[in-house]
Amino acid sequence: MKKTMSVAFIGLLVMVALVMLESAAVAQQPFSGYNINVPFSFNVGDRVFSAGDYWVGTIRPGVVYLKGVDNTNYGTMVTSFISDPRDKALKAKLVFRQYGKKYFLSQVWFDGLSTGGQLQQSRTEAEYAKVTPKTDTVLMSGN
Repeated sequence: MKKTMSVAFIGLLVMVALVMLESAAVAQQPFSGYNINVPFSFNVGDRVFSAGDYWVGTIRPGVVYLKGVDNTNYGTMVTSFISDPRDKALKAKLVFRQYGKKYFLSQVWFDGLSTGGQLQQSRTEAEYAKVTPKTDTVLMSGN
């Protein structure tokens, strides 16, 4: 009984530490970014974000931060690097994969960089991809 309580307590401490680390990462001011209006609701992974104005930034290489200007939606995501060697001065943009009326954030690009971040396809998106043709929708930053 005592051992079970110890294991449960350690598990609780680990969960609290993880929540504190995520909160600290969200509280940090990302070092580069831009504002963009997304005129439709969209998914990041399995989470739905409403249409609206967003600030997109990086906390560190490979970690993108997305925050609604009205502070209602926010999240951090890990991306893998992608590049476009054809264009050395890319404009900041978000690329969405669109299946019918459902949008999934798939790429994040920043001004002046030929590298961007690619998000992994979620389970929800994979289900849509099985039954609905895909198109890409690109939104450019106003900056």
